This record gives sequence, C-alpha cells and structure tokens, in this order.
Amino acid sequence: MARPSDPRQDQHDPAWRPPLDRALPFPPEGEVGHPNLKEFLYANLGADQVVADIGCGPGPFEYAEYPARFVAFDAFPPETKEGLKPGIDEFRLGRLDAFPIEDASCDAVIMGFILEHVTEPRAFLREADRVLKPGGWCYIAVPHYRSLEDRLFRLATRLAGSQRGPHIQKFTFDNFRALAEDDTGLRLIAWHRLSASYLWMEHPKLRWARRPFISILRGMKHIGYDGFRDGNFQFLFRKS
Repeated sequence: MARPSDPRQDQHDPAWRPPLDRALPFPPEGEVGHPNLKEFLYANLGADQVVADIGCGPGPFEYAEYPARFVAFDAFPPETKEGLKPGIDEFRLGRLDAFPIEDASCDAVIMGFILEHVTEPRAFLREADRVLKPGGWCYIAVPHYRSLEDRLFRLATRLAGSQRGPHIQKFTFDNFRALAEDDTGLRLIAWHRLSASYLWMEHPKLRWARRPFISILRGMKHIGYDGFRDGNFQFLFRKS
C-alpha cells in the first residue's frame, strides 16, 4: 500500500485506511465536520491493551467510553483526583521528554497538541518509539503552521499569554512526517486535516471576541474563504 505523501491529495481513498477492524469514518469531501482518528483508534483497542496519553492535562477525552486501559502522564499533577476524567486507570508524573513507562509496554501512544509547545519534539518521538510494542499505534495532532488559526494563536500569545505556553515549533505536513519517521520505527499509516476550532479564544482576555470572530469566518465561507480548513493535522503512525 502506497503511503500518503501529498496533503493536497484526497484523504478519503480507502487504500489509505489503516488495517483495523472498522473502516475509517471519513466524511464526504467538503463537510465542515472532521473524522477523529484518535476516537477511531480507541474504539479498535481491546480491554487488554494499554494506551499512554502523554501530556494529558486534566484529560481531554471521554476515556470511560472505551475498553482499553488508559495510563495518563503529565509533568504537572492534577489539582485533585477528581480533576482527571473518568476512565483514566493510572496517572503518572514525570518529565515529558522521558516517559516513566517501560520499554515496549504500550499498544498505543497519544500526543495531542503537545509537540508544538516543546523545544525538542524529536525526544518525545523517540520516547514514543521506545515504549510502543512492535505494531503499536502512535496518534499525534499538531497545528498547521501556515493556517490562519496558528498564525493568530502566535499573535494572541504575544498579546495575552497562553495557559499551555506558546507554539515553539512550526509544523507543516512534510516537515512533521519527516521528523516523526527519522531515527524511529514509526511509519505513517493514515492522516487527516482537522478543522480549526479557535478554542484558545476562550482565554479570559479573548473570550469576548470568539463568537463574533467565528460568525465572521462562517460568513466568509460564502465568498470562498475558509478560515477553518487545514487548521491542524492528525497523524496515525505505526511502529514497524
């Protein structure tokens, strides 16, 4: 199976779908909504399989809906045990570039919107490669540096700050894939574009502007400009 290479090609080609039990729920071309490769991956992992969620924060996902065992990991402890989402089986604390996880012990590693904030993303990718079992899956989501959302986020961070810190890295489809596959056993199996959400505009200093800004962007779609498209990339790698 040829691996996907050009982000301008049609991602809905069935040949690009990972060989899991279910077909990827790709929407029709042009639909505003987007598929979630992370949700798809979770739904295809069994109760005896281990998922490490790296840089989980309070837990961004409804883990309890899925049977896998979830190990959440972050550099900062939750304020309370109740601060973690239900379904997280274990929380571990440690340096994000040195996972406190045994070699070849995970069936999947999740890194959602983490690597753009760190100075050495290559170290994270090598750690993911280390803790994954052969054939294990690695889901990664990163912002597209050339998108409107990422450019505005960088500007807003300078003006208002950010709870998660600024975007240090500048990822495109090609440079991120090259980075992830260099000096690791990770190989790209599937990817998809994620629509921009502008959720960072919920920052207290920016919240007042989010709703009118989103309304303006929706209106601009009628004249051919889509400020939501290509905001982020999600990748699904598999360890060879």
